[in-house]
Amino acid sequence: MAESGAEFSPDGRQLALLADPGTPFQPQLFVMDLATRTRRQLTRGDVPVWHPVWSPDGERIYFSSDRS
Repeated sequence: MAESGAEFSPDGRQLALLADPGTPFQPQLFVMDLATRTRRQLTRGDVPVWHPVWSPDGERIYFSSDRS
């Protein structure tokens, strides 16, 4: 799984990252808990996403996409 971008949460406990889950050139959004090193996938599909940015309170992640 090739990683292509990352953004730390405001509290520094999580990392929003873009990774290729097996389909080249179609990165999806994942969040990694840095204490446990567990990763969960937030987006799926055949449309790539880019530029994850956390909200100031750490409750949301905004990203760019070509999704409808």
